[in-house]
Amino acid sequence: MKDFRLLDEARKVRESAAAAASDLARQAGEKADALKAKATDVKELAEQASEMSDLGMTKLNETLAEFNASLPVLREAGYVLDGVTIKLGMPPKIVANFSGGSGVSGERIEGLLVEHADRTLTTLLVKSVYHATKLQSLVNVKGLRPTGVSVEIGLVPSVAVKFGRAPSGPRLEEPDQNAPTAALPASTAVPNPA
Repeated sequence: MKDFRLLDEARKVRESAAAAASDLARQAGEKADALKAKATDVKELAEQASEMSDLGMTKLNETLAEFNASLPVLREAGYVLDGVTIKLGMPPKIVANFSGGSGVSGERIEGLLVEHADRTLTTLLVKSVYHATKLQSLVNVKGLRPTGVSVEIGLVPSVAVKFGRAPSGPRLEEPDQNAPTAALPASTAVPNPA
């Protein structure tokens, strides 16, 4: 009788092990299916990222072509391109640094805007640089002088006015007392270049 009990116990252990092995196989199959689904999702995301990158590069090339076409108009408006930085990200951006802008009248700027009204980027750049230069002339930063304007072309365009030390000569500690200075009026708002 003891042998039957041992056989019965062995059968129960074998059945329990088979059930556990079956359950583990089922769980492994479910995990494998879940991993396959995640792998498919990752592959789709990689394809979408590649498509977005391609679209971003296409848009960047289009914007660069428009930017290059706007440079003669900006030169005519009195602005000199000092440098360009291209930021390759999502979305890509173009940052253009300009100097100049002092020898052209407001009427001529308006005339250029009318002449090129159909060129959105050109008018945006001319307006941005012109308004930033006007604002820059109203601001007095002790010990510094205006050095240029930077325009970032991206999803949301932005403009920065730049000040720095004079490239040669002594560092300015105080503004020349005989030179006229202008302070930014309290009610002056930065004009929207768009």
